[in-house]
Amino acid sequence: MTLPPVARSQTVPGKASASSSSVKPIAVIPFELYHNRVYLPVSVHGSRPYTMILDTGAAVTFVSEEAADEVKLPRKGSAKVDGNGEGVERFPLGKNVACSVGGADLLEKTIVIYNYGDFEKHEGRKIDGTPGVNFFHKYVVEIDYAGKQLSIYDPGSFLYTGAGSVIPLRILNGGTLALFDAKIVAAAGQPALEAHLAVDSGTYSELRLFRPFEEQHALIGDGRGQFASFGFGAGGEFRQVTGRVESVEIGGVKLSNPVADFSTDTKGVTATSNYDGTIGGDILRRFTVTLDYSRGQMMLEPNGDWSKPFDRNTSGLTLVTDDGFKKVLVVHVVKTSPADVAGLHEGDSIGAVDGKSTPMYTFDQIRRLVESPGQHEVGVDAWRGEVMTVTKLRLDNPPKP
Repeated sequence: MTLPPVARSQTVPGKASASSSSVKPIAVIPFELYHNRVYLPVSVHGSRPYTMILDTGAAVTFVSEEAADEVKLPRKGSAKVDGNGEGVERFPLGKNVACSVGGADLLEKTIVIYNYGDFEKHEGRKIDGTPGVNFFHKYVVEIDYAGKQLSIYDPGSFLYTGAGSVIPLRILNGGTLALFDAKIVAAAGQPALEAHLAVDSGTYSELRLFRPFEEQHALIGDGRGQFASFGFGAGGEFRQVTGRVESVEIGGVKLSNPVADFSTDTKGVTATSNYDGTIGGDILRRFTVTLDYSRGQMMLEPNGDWSKPFDRNTSGLTLVTDDGFKKVLVVHVVKTSPADVAGLHEGDSIGAVDGKSTPMYTFDQIRRLVESPGQHEVGVDAWRGEVMTVTKLRLDNPPKP
């Protein structure tokens, strides 16, 4: 990853500025970074804090069914909800809902009362909701990923004084989509491709490219070290091919060899031709990100993770949780992958990783242990019915195409 000269002269990697503005923020809120997603406390109608995902890709605010029941939100009507997966479901709506993020208030005329059950199984934790895009229209939001701190500003008085790159945003689709221009080099020696990408802080991945863009530029092919995989989002699971691109450049900031997921879906958001893809949490977490929708700008200041290599899941495993997050189950095994070679099967229950029982880890820790590439082995104890298999995952060999 390389920085533009101005940013390099003023920003030392790993020492992002404490604040991007000389103006005092309305609120400063600590957050939890889990699976490259920002989890922060949000109250609903003056309630106790609920733990919600900060998601620039959420067109409206979502509140979980459990949280809605607890604060006694009445249901009024319903709407279809789609996401990165192919699934489309209808969910009830709530009206005139008051939310607060650390004292920064937001009155939402309409919210979705959402069943996060499937999403929670994949994420491995409870999710109470997702503040929608109106939050970013009302406030300037600074996400300090290294410091795990969210700062909220009044757009009228905000003045950016940081040393980061300033990237123009195009706010489209009724204000629900923030697009920017990027340059993608698919392979060494090839010309850069112009891409229109969306900022998606609610996605855990690095670079996700949608099917029409992939097909137009023939980005999936033999001999590229790519393999079939699965992603998940609000619309459920979706099929994709995982590989890398040579680089992606955003506003003069070049990221080298990032992991790229190429959609193969025919339905859902990842099949759209309205824009070309997204950057998600594994890119955004390498910066302090300031989003100023009122001026159509995103500012990126590199932090201590900006030069770290991008890891990809080469295990061939897709894991979910079950039984109130107490169990870890195998739902997919890619053929020829380390998991396949180790003899793991779909439906297996993971009992221990490297000699420690699964309840001793968070699900995100288990995911990192069994997905991290490198010349090493990971011990896995798996139950298949009443029979336990003790095996080792060698993570140095990715699945064959």
